[in-house]
Amino acid sequence: MELNKERNYLFDNIKVVLIFFVVSAHYIRISGNFDPATFGGIFYIIAFSFIMQGFLFLSGYFSKNTEKCRKGAVKNFLIPYFVLMPVMFCVRLILFDDATLDLMKPSHALWFMLVMFVYRFLIKDLSKIPGIIFISAAMLFISGCFSSLGEELALGRICSFLVFFIIGFSLEEKHIEKIRKIRKPIIFVILAALLVFSYFVAYSELIPVEMWHLKDGYSIYHISNINGMLIRLLLGIVSLCWLIVIINLVPERKTFFSEIGKRTITIYVCHIPIRYLIKEVHLPGDGNAFTYVFCFAIVIASVYAFSRPAVHRTYNAAMDFVYDKVFMKGIGWLMILKKNIQIGLKIISRR
Repeated sequence: MELNKERNYLFDNIKVVLIFFVVSAHYIRISGNFDPATFGGIFYIIAFSFIMQGFLFLSGYFSKNTEKCRKGAVKNFLIPYFVLMPVMFCVRLILFDDATLDLMKPSHALWFMLVMFVYRFLIKDLSKIPGIIFISAAMLFISGCFSSLGEELALGRICSFLVFFIIGFSLEEKHIEKIRKIRKPIIFVILAALLVFSYFVAYSELIPVEMWHLKDGYSIYHISNINGMLIRLLLGIVSLCWLIVIINLVPERKTFFSEIGKRTITIYVCHIPIRYLIKEVHLPGDGNAFTYVFCFAIVIASVYAFSRPAVHRTYNAAMDFVYDKVFMKGIGWLMILKKNIQIGLKIISRR
């Protein structure tokens, strides 16, 4: 039990780091005059080097019970997707007076729900495929060759991010312990190299910022498939290095923010309307230091407010209601209708 507590605190703390960078990157992107060759640009590149890869890695790590994952995939991810898409549509309509609702194209950040539904539902079968980790790695590179794999149903991201989910699924606690035992001088050298790389990429603009999202084909950026694969190989290595650094440096003891790590889903969902609001009203300043200070203050407030137990309970209660009272009852009525139709057809056939 003591070992489980330590391990849980470690991953709770990692999730706090991840969600802080997620919210910060999303707010910074639409505050002031965003430019890759600025502090905000460097921060954004750093964040998108590991934030979603990290969440998917952790999700894979905690998906060892494949049967449970499949049973909970609809309730935990697909239902929230269908509920939140109209909600976010209404938010955009109120703020911008112009919005579209297309369930085939996930709105901002909700692609994660679709990706998680697919991964959790299919992991029971994917885990049985020999060499799935190499297949998923190949999908990271090859998927970019097809421009059709884009935003629709998050297909581009489903193919691109799978390898990080599979890596997390494949690792065991002993592997995490080995990463944590890497000597700190080595970790700090890796960290320094990653920071220099992020600075170079930001100011050289050799790699389009959007390529870090891993959602579009290479042709969108007017680069060849070979060059696109090489860039994704580089980005994949960078992502794994960031994950190693974070796993090694984040404390495994209980901290004052560990509880936040248990409720990151509500932070992820609830910060989306705040991002829309910031986009509409704009933050004070012009991309200067004051803008960043104000932005990070809103980030801290968002992370704290949306991680409160009451918010988490409300979110779960809402999704439970939709699943139990709408989805499951709807399935029940469909089964009754199907049975009645079958009975009716039998009666007609006898006549």
